[in-house]
Amino acid sequence: MVASIGKIASPSQGVGYFERDGYYAREDAAHREASAWAGKGAAALGLSGPVDPERFRAVLEGEVPRIGSGAGQGGRRLGRKEIDGSITHRPGRDVTLSAPKSVSLMAMVGGDERIVEAHDKAVTATLGWIEKNAIETRMRDPATGAMVRAGNQKMVAATFRHDTSRNLDPQLHTHAVVANMVQGEDSKWRTMVDDGLFNGKMAIGAIYRAELAQGLKGLGYGIGKTHADGRFEIEGVSREVIDAFSTRRAEIEAAMTERGMGESKDNPHLAARAALMTRAAKRDIDRDELGRAWQRQAKALGFSAAKVLSQARKAERNLLGPDLFAGPGYAAGDAAAWAVAHLAERQAVFGHADLLAATLAREPGAVTVDAAERAIAALERDGALHAARGLDHGRHWSTDAALARESETIALMRAGQGAEKTVMRRWVAETKLHRGRLNEGQKEAVKTVLAGKDRVVAVQGYAG
Repeated sequence: MVASIGKIASPSQGVGYFERDGYYAREDAAHREASAWAGKGAAALGLSGPVDPERFRAVLEGEVPRIGSGAGQGGRRLGRKEIDGSITHRPGRDVTLSAPKSVSLMAMVGGDERIVEAHDKAVTATLGWIEKNAIETRMRDPATGAMVRAGNQKMVAATFRHDTSRNLDPQLHTHAVVANMVQGEDSKWRTMVDDGLFNGKMAIGAIYRAELAQGLKGLGYGIGKTHADGRFEIEGVSREVIDAFSTRRAEIEAAMTERGMGESKDNPHLAARAALMTRAAKRDIDRDELGRAWQRQAKALGFSAAKVLSQARKAERNLLGPDLFAGPGYAAGDAAAWAVAHLAERQAVFGHADLLAATLAREPGAVTVDAAERAIAALERDGALHAARGLDHGRHWSTDAALARESETIALMRAGQGAEKTVMRRWVAETKLHRGRLNEGQKEAVKTVLAGKDRVVAVQGYAG
């Protein structure tokens, strides 16, 4: 169960791929009903409901249509103009949100349509966070004339829900195609800067998992956390059953082993490459026959989805109302405080997306993304968190303890400036290091330490 962010090919290749395999904009009623436009940018263009293939093509090619209230620049195509007058435009990114295998089994084999609704709601919540926090563009600052990043952009996205893997295993997932076109507060359309998507990838996955887990708990399902990042499975669905219905995962693992790539959990980028190398074409299938095949396989494994569903419905009837003294706000506060302590053990400064992901991962389904954001804001108001500068773009945080350690370190360095005798003259150190195995940067660090008179010398560099 992961959130993956894939590259969409050039407009001609990309649109041709979507139409050839019918993977995104297939011309059949069932497929169309499983698609939807999303984002304030889509609404500004008058795009709503099921995704129309022709409008989808236009969006991927960067065309600002002559439709909707936001189409004042009708007919213009976004992108970079080449010397020959042609326009080069990246279509966008494919954000895929995939349910845990046990969830897919209960939805597809168990026939619990409520799970599909819970999945859709989790996708909607996740896309809402993406639009608010990860969608940016570049624009000229009117005050300085410099190109700067700007957030608060309206997103255009098209979602397509699928329920099988390429190996025809049950696999509930949604492709959210985030188009490379955003609308700013000035109503102008620009291309998207997608760094925010990649920097927020862990948070995006955590948000989807948390929202889905909460929805499942509300349906009476028990949730068992399986990984530190908040991944989970439905209780009552054994690992044997999960593995038996995960032939696509087994195929990727086998490909990685064969090519000496290691394990997928340790090498996510290589796993993505292996997935591409082993990818089979999507194919038309008899849905009824596929469902019967799944039922036969479940029976052979001794798995009764009906039993798990019955237990969930019984638990749902016995669910108590909200506890005012232990509601989401309290749970979110505890989770956020734990996440801060957890991250601060290893980092003096950490990103907002990492903090949000850790908060949501502590107990799947206990905290929603909105509650987590409010809890983090409360920690800032209370002085437990302080805004800080990070190495990458986006919001970053630090703590009182980290700031105190930094102040103490600076004080020690200042107190020790010029307080010691030189250990070794620089030219002597150069002679002794001349034939050593250290690289030039490492040699320079050694000479700085030995020839200096400061009690504390800071050396910054990559590990090793």
